[in-house]
Amino acid sequence: MYRTIQSAFSGMARSPLKTILTLATVGVGVGVLIFALGMSSTFTRLMDEQLAKEGIVVNYANAQFNSEGELESVRPPQSDEHILDIISTEVSGVVAVTPVTNVGFSEFVVDGTTYRVRNILGANENYGTVMNLETVAGSFFDAADVEAGNRKAVISEALAEILFGSAVDAVGQVLKPPSIELPQELQSNQASARGFRAYSDPFEITGVFREPSELQRKSHGIGDMIVPYSSSFGAMMQGAGGGGRFSMNVAQVTRFVSGRGIVLIKGVSFETAEAQLREVLTRNYGDDFTVEIWEGSPSGSGEYLAEMRNTVNTFSLVVNLLGFILLAAASIGILSIMLVEALGRSREIALERALGASRKAIIREFFARSTVVSLISVIIGIGLAFVLSGPLTNLILPIFSGVEASQVGGVITWDSVLIGSISAVVIGGVFGVFPVFSVLNIGIADAIREG
Repeated sequence: MYRTIQSAFSGMARSPLKTILTLATVGVGVGVLIFALGMSSTFTRLMDEQLAKEGIVVNYANAQFNSEGELESVRPPQSDEHILDIISTEVSGVVAVTPVTNVGFSEFVVDGTTYRVRNILGANENYGTVMNLETVAGSFFDAADVEAGNRKAVISEALAEILFGSAVDAVGQVLKPPSIELPQELQSNQASARGFRAYSDPFEITGVFREPSELQRKSHGIGDMIVPYSSSFGAMMQGAGGGGRFSMNVAQVTRFVSGRGIVLIKGVSFETAEAQLREVLTRNYGDDFTVEIWEGSPSGSGEYLAEMRNTVNTFSLVVNLLGFILLAAASIGILSIMLVEALGRSREIALERALGASRKAIIREFFARSTVVSLISVIIGIGLAFVLSGPLTNLILPIFSGVEASQVGGVITWDSVLIGSISAVVIGGVFGVFPVFSVLNIGIADAIREG
């Protein structure tokens, strides 16, 4: 082995400029491959961590998708208020389940100023657990608030800062949905005479949750404001003379909204979760029970999640393939060095064969020498991968709109270093062996005479 290493360095010393260029080129190829492998595995890991930290989030609905991909709920619902308990107890791996519904407004008034938000959802006290939301101030509303239909709300940290300056200052504040003047054609004569209006009581902020990542928010349609689903139907109808009020009781509301919900399931794949949900619901509500189950936002859209996964998978495939191609192209330099070495030693190789050296022994010698060159390139490549990983990561990040630099961290992993190093040694070793075959195919006597 020592003789092989010494011979390899002696051969490199005979062509120092060519050797340096070859080592640098192969080193770049190794570094790029290590970075590509690390980056692809990092983005795949980020997707899994951000979207399935505590399990997978699965949406269900007593509905069906129409030809335009929109959910059409079954009315009257085929489910009842017990559906949440059925899912919690009969579907294995369930961590939490919440119904989810859109509320009747998307804006509210604070200190006389009207604000419009992206998404307001009605849910139960489990929504924070299902979506893995961390409370940074106050607390989430509880089951008693849901049961009583209390006008409570939790909002995102970003919304709290915009409205009140900080998460702490937001707790205890109120958000008032704006009054709505009913259209003239919908008012009775009596109501019209009294200036009939629809309004809602204000919502008190009980807590603020940490802003989810853009990937989580867009993938699962996380609301900027979450209220008890039982309070989202608490509209008031009042005229100028102090008119009346209508509301739905909690049991009616629960039956109305619980046909659509979100489940956090741990320890199973989406396919298994889907099969379990479908079997449990049809067993309890009959084979004609209409149910749609999907990953994505409660609205029925999973386009963003599918797009992100396709982007990550395509990115991984392309960059890894390019990394291997670049490494193979760079390793041609090793082939060139070994070709010069083989041709220069053709007479020596012939003499070794005449003295009894086998073809395999000579091939092993050239493989070992090219491996030494590859190992030096690997050391250079590992250094380049660590040095250039930061700038290259920042260059690539814009492709993934839902991922921030602070979430990525270090992209170089031990697996990427190991795979990249082994690949470089194998490719370099194989390329280094090719030239010796041309010398071995020459007869011993002819090679000695030509030498």
